[in-house]
Amino acid sequence: MTMTSKASIDRSFDLKQKMALAGICVMGLALRLYKLGAQSFWFDETVEVDVASRHLLDIVTWQGINCDALPPLSHYFFHFWLTLGSGEFWIRLLPALFGTATIYVIYRLAAHIFGRKQALIAALLLAVSPFHLWYSQEARPYAFLMFFSLSGMLYYLRAMERGGRVNCSLYVLCNLFAMYNHPYAAFIVLIQFVYAMAAKRAWPNEAKLPLVYFMAMAALYAPWIYISLGIAGRDIQDSKPLGVSALVYTFYAYTFGFSVGPSVAELRLNPSVSTMTPYIPLLAPLAAVYGFLFLRGVLVDRDQQIRRNLLLVAWIIIPMLGAFALAKLVESKYNARYVCAGMPVYILILAHGAATLRKHWRSAAVLFIVLSSLYSIHNYYFDSRYHKADVKHAADYVIRNEVPSDIIYVCSALPFKWYYTQRYSGQTDLTLLEIPLIKKQRVEKEQQIIGSGQYKRLWLVMNATWENHPNGRMLKSMFDRDYLLESRRDFTGLHVYKYRGLRKIK
Repeated sequence: MTMTSKASIDRSFDLKQKMALAGICVMGLALRLYKLGAQSFWFDETVEVDVASRHLLDIVTWQGINCDALPPLSHYFFHFWLTLGSGEFWIRLLPALFGTATIYVIYRLAAHIFGRKQALIAALLLAVSPFHLWYSQEARPYAFLMFFSLSGMLYYLRAMERGGRVNCSLYVLCNLFAMYNHPYAAFIVLIQFVYAMAAKRAWPNEAKLPLVYFMAMAALYAPWIYISLGIAGRDIQDSKPLGVSALVYTFYAYTFGFSVGPSVAELRLNPSVSTMTPYIPLLAPLAAVYGFLFLRGVLVDRDQQIRRNLLLVAWIIIPMLGAFALAKLVESKYNARYVCAGMPVYILILAHGAATLRKHWRSAAVLFIVLSSLYSIHNYYFDSRYHKADVKHAADYVIRNEVPSDIIYVCSALPFKWYYTQRYSGQTDLTLLEIPLIKKQRVEKEQQIIGSGQYKRLWLVMNATWENHPNGRMLKSMFDRDYLLESRRDFTGLHVYKYRGLRKIK
């Protein structure tokens, strides 16, 4: 074969790769745009939009007052994005675009670490990942976190192997953006620092990542560390006892997303093995295949690439263990989304495990993952059990049926208030009480107002009841005892009750 013909083959191969990657990215974008604005904002998304709508200088002030220790970069991203439009579709479009861009980044990273075969498989698996799709359609910082942490690792490896100010500078910038979206990205930087120091001592021929770049990141992130320590000290959250099952569930979420097996609501109401038991016949064979591919991806070439494999495994495990330990230490919450930066690496390892199989088995493994992912995505799109609470239609229902003398109680009030104020015509003088955690004394105070004859009807919107137990259920019991139930309307994830009169005046 002549050099000319070989170059022609290489160009043809490159063209096919580019076309395949373009097709995967287009498919990933289509999946992320489909039904993008269909579901209501949930509580955290409403907070994000509310904070991002404020003046730039007021954002950090708001965080300090409300004990929000999450770094402010996502708020600023959405702040500027909101100047161009509003509504669920538009607001969520920004993370959807970042999510699509991450598909391209994982291709570049996989090609750098493994090769082009693994790169295309990794891009395909991320494009159809239910977990990644979920957070690409959510107005929160997690799509940004996955994009910047993955990009940071790509430039980190380039800087380690080739050096160069451009690679090092982009590495610092991407990791700073990741940490300013979520503090747990710092665990990844810690892994990179340890790996660089070990490489400096053990492998002197490898290009060195100067210590000055890590020092620069520490200096540039120090202001937020100082601010967040003051906030976090006042932000001890109520949380349930944390067990090792939370770590297992993280891998479960990485694999299936949140739309296979029990829903998030079911698990929050009853976070025990019994909730999972009915789904074991479906989940066990899926978990076996994913587990086999993951282990193969780690172990198949461990003798030749042990350093690389250790880095990838640490990239998943260390942030997970660090977040778990911190949650234990300060009695706060742990959630799979807090360590979502490890999910693309999980996909990367699965892709490598599948790519090292023989051709027909490789095709079968990839097809199996794609089909199981599409099954989860189908549930996410069309099965209301897995949907966010349908707050916007509940607000529409109340607005259509309200009268000026009504009074509303809302558990987890912020999403309802956002939709109510966005859609309310302003023709009545309705009182909306924000009561995420209602107390008996306040209910009794309102009973006196209603008993005076000023108000005739009372609405109760029960949203996210697992977060309001026992207060939400206590409120419902008190209303059933003291008022006459006139009607009930059920929506996905919430219930709207309308009461009339006072059954018994105390």
